[in-house]
Amino acid sequence: MRAQMISRKAVSAGFEWETLDGVWDKVHEELDELAATEPGSPEAADEIGDVLFTVVNLARKQGIDAETALRGTCEKFRSRWSAMEEMARREGRAVDQLALDEQEALWQQAKQIEKGLTP
Repeated sequence: MRAQMISRKAVSAGFEWETLDGVWDKVHEELDELAATEPGSPEAADEIGDVLFTVVNLARKQGIDAETALRGTCEKFRSRWSAMEEMARREGRAVDQLALDEQEALWQQAKQIEKGLTP
């Protein structure tokens, strides 16, 4: 939310990309800079902040509220995770007892259930 507010203020002063492609270029630039850092380092943390801020601008440039989009994705993830836990429970297991490929299979099933399709 704060990133959106800061971004809007900058835009109101004329500090804005001319095109959506310009924002995409910046997203790719920031991702490349992040990839060049040591994972978990202070530099990586700084670059992750840059990536997130730029993605917020990507959303804004498309007329999408980044906060609403992220909240929706969090809820979608929670719903899918809950479905995975339930499917694993029915098999007498916990998700953390499953191998990664088994977890992925449950994730895909949860996505199908979410779409109203039978896995």
